Amino acid sequence: MKVLIAALFMALLLAGCVTYYNHPTKTDQEWAADYAFCSAQGGQAGGDNQYLRDRTAHNCLVGRGWTKE
Repeated sequence: MKVLIAALFMALLLAGCVTYYNHPTKTDQEWAADYAFCSAQGGQAGGDNQYLRDRTAHNCLVGRGWTKE
């Protein structure tokens, strides 16, 4: 029972960590291409720093017209 409660708690906790981006005109295929490009940019800029990688990727996506929901 304790394992079930812990699993449910973790699922609820992690559900709040999901980030969605929206673009008024781009398709899912364009999202995939932009996400791949921006993730690569984040990896190059951030190295081992997860925060810097995430911020760089986010700024790249915003620069391409995506908005965070």
